[in-house]
Amino acid sequence: MTFEAAFMIGYANVLLLIALGLHRLGRVNTSPWSSRALAGHQRRHSDDAPHDGSPPGDMGPDHDLPAWPHGEPRRLHTGIAMIAATAAMVLVVAAMVRHHATAEVLLLTATGVAAGALVARLGNALRTAESLAIHARQRVRRQRH
Repeated sequence: MTFEAAFMIGYANVLLLIALGLHRLGRVNTSPWSSRALAGHQRRHSDDAPHDGSPPGDMGPDHDLPAWPHGEPRRLHTGIAMIAATAAMVLVVAAMVRHHATAEVLLLTATGVAAGALVARLGNALRTAESLAIHARQRVRRQRH
């Protein structure tokens, strides 16, 4: 196995791990009202606090929807993770064009299959998160009318 093929396989696997980490990072709750650092403030203002960072007494029309930075981190991180996984898949395909030894082709194929599976999984998660966000917006609109 050549150094170049081994480097590309390793680099593609690192990209896949980064994609998994980014997807996982998108699941972290970014709401300021769930922070442990604000626990004392939450006890003092335990009434129905809005999700958009505005003061607890200010209930605007979008009270049920979190503000932008807190409403879409899952989709943002999943989208970036999908770009990293797609880059790994393109890298593997380009390496397959260049390297034809049996061991290299087997390892590149295994990495390519893993990259393809991750791209499919992230695409499904992205569609699911997007449909959940659309349904949440529709539910809030129905409640207003």
